[in-house]
Amino acid sequence: MGLNHVAPGASPNMPVDTSALLVDLLRQTQLLSPTQLEAVAQDLARRIPEPKALAKELLNRAWLTPYQVNQLLQGASANLVLGPYAILERLGENALGQVFKARHHLMNRLVTLTIVREELLSQPQAVERFYQEIQAASQLSDPHIVHPYDAGPIGRSHFFAQEYVDGIDLERLVQQSGPLTIATASGFICQTAIALQHSWERGLLHHDLRPANLLVSRLAGSSGSISITAKTPLPSSDQLKQGTIKVSNLGLTLLQPRLRSTAAVDGSVAANADYVAPEQAQGQPLDVRSNLYSLGCVFYYLTAGQAPYAGSSSSVKLRQHQTEDPKPLAERRSDLPPHLDQMIRKLMAKRPEDRYQTPQELIAVLSPTLAARLSLHSAAGGTAPAPTRTIPADSPSLARRWRWPLLVAGAVALLACLVLLIWLVAARSNRSATDESGQTLMAAGAPLARYAKKATREETVLATLQLNGYPSLEGKWYYLGPFENHEKKGFAAEYPPEKEIDLAKSYTGKGNHAIGWREVPKFQLGQLYDIKQAINQNDAVVYLFHEFQATQACSLEVGLGSDDTLSVWLNGKQLLARDVYRGAAPDQDLVVLPVQPGSNQLLLKVCQGGGDWRFYVWPRWPEYLEKNFGSSLQRDFPIRVIR
Repeated sequence: MGLNHVAPGASPNMPVDTSALLVDLLRQTQLLSPTQLEAVAQDLARRIPEPKALAKELLNRAWLTPYQVNQLLQGASANLVLGPYAILERLGENALGQVFKARHHLMNRLVTLTIVREELLSQPQAVERFYQEIQAASQLSDPHIVHPYDAGPIGRSHFFAQEYVDGIDLERLVQQSGPLTIATASGFICQTAIALQHSWERGLLHHDLRPANLLVSRLAGSSGSISITAKTPLPSSDQLKQGTIKVSNLGLTLLQPRLRSTAAVDGSVAANADYVAPEQAQGQPLDVRSNLYSLGCVFYYLTAGQAPYAGSSSSVKLRQHQTEDPKPLAERRSDLPPHLDQMIRKLMAKRPEDRYQTPQELIAVLSPTLAARLSLHSAAGGTAPAPTRTIPADSPSLARRWRWPLLVAGAVALLACLVLLIWLVAARSNRSATDESGQTLMAAGAPLARYAKKATREETVLATLQLNGYPSLEGKWYYLGPFENHEKKGFAAEYPPEKEIDLAKSYTGKGNHAIGWREVPKFQLGQLYDIKQAINQNDAVVYLFHEFQATQACSLEVGLGSDDTLSVWLNGKQLLARDVYRGAAPDQDLVVLPVQPGSNQLLLKVCQGGGDWRFYVWPRWPEYLEKNFGSSLQRDFPIRVIR
């Protein structure tokens, strides 16, 4: 596998000077779909002979990214394809290597692609350990963990692909916006603790826990902020949903930045010296309590806007972690609740035995309701491993401190087991049907998901969705149009489908022509669809309708794109109104559909001003299934990792 897809007649450093050569490069790299490539070769390249103008047209249509256009025009098409991945843009460079945004050709899945620095994996033992760590991390299936997808050699080094998170890391977020609100910071820390609990129960720790490795996607606006005073409780589980935290590089010890020893005198600061536990600074073995110390440092950073210690070098900071207390957070935040200050102090205790002993203990303080749900899940089958470093069982102070909490925890666990037993008995009595493989269909609203293996990966995904009562948006889609979009007034105009949807009715459309609902021809989810296959007009409005069934309530995240404006309704409630003129591209908009049990009616409205007229729909349940059934899918439909 390598970067060697170069069109004949071009070299990686030879600029492209004809549209014909640009078309050859596009054909070799397969950056465009067959339909798009045919349109370029048969039409656009003939009408636009100048390669820069042709590239600009492809950019305007969102068929190529700016990075791809620049590389193609420079003749560097070899930089745009890595095995099954098409490189979309360069995200930057860090201590691990170069980082790119890419898309998998077959899976049509966005990934973050890292080309690891050659020196990090220069020894055969390191390479073997690297792949072992990637494989171990890929078994994690928590929504708050960035999921590794793939790894392989590239030249003299190696790459690894992981879930792409469309957002910002917490380090840059604080640098750009300043200290976070208490509620937002608490929510982010709680989500991180959930990820740490999940990974620790499966034997993995984070060896580089810091704000730059905590990514947040789809932040809520300022109107969703929560004000907390010293007398108000910490946020509830609902209030913790202001943004989704994704923990990256979990379990990848070989790729952590190396700490400089306390004897270092060159004045440089290691990337993670601000967040290491005292025992980590001393080179001692780590356990989950070391992660909790780092999490306390992150908590401090989010609320104070700066790291706990301000040493001028890594050696100074490492010594401060071992011997000094940070400046009291209350002196930096006047609105800090006293119990939150105590919580961070406990997280950052010098001795591991003085900290919270598991992430779940911290979750119980931040969100008792959420902690109870996690306890039930643990009682249902999850068992946490003992910490790597043992705690003396005969410690009198520790025994007194934890006697009552342990008794209460035991009672809660016993109650959880009883609840689980009752649920299992009820579930057994409610079994009503089986799938082709003999698996039992779960009752509506059942908390445990079931896996249905079929002949292909795609069929398995759809069957598993159906088995668990989740909609896939597969099936018939209908369109109604065209309506008038004169002078771009269609977005504000309220046409009949916005008041009532009746597939049997006829309406008066653009030019006083009679129109009715018709099935959208040849529409496929996850692909850009040209509406002009059905309506070959300009300055027009079309409505797209899909009715689907669900056996249980759920939240369905859908990626959307349109050319041009886009409006979305579900069951008569408007969820999105995007008044913008643009070329269609995948995932330009994201909307969460609050699906109800029974029938659901999804209505889209696209207003077009001229030229192309496309839309795109892709439900995100396949990604959800990857996270929840990744090990089963990998077992039944393995994605080959090249060694």
